[in-house]
Amino acid sequence: MPESDADITNDSEIDVFSQELRLESTTDGGTYWTAGVFYSEDEITESYEMDFTAFQGLHFDNRYVQDSDSRCSTTRSLRTT
Repeated sequence: MPESDADITNDSEIDVFSQELRLESTTDGGTYWTAGVFYSEDEITESYEMDFTAFQGLHFDNRYVQDSDSRCSTTRSLRTT
């Protein structure tokens, strides 16, 4: 099999951001409560390139982008006697 002069490149980039806010009671009474929100987003970008131009005249280029975000809110209370 002849040797090929192929250039193969794989590049990945990931960007992530997340934030959380939580509130809790500070009273000495009989009820304890907590509430919170959470947010997250990410973006993944990948590219894959195969260049066989020098060998067979072929060139492949594939690019992939994925975006996602998440949101959540929570509440909880507990009564002690």
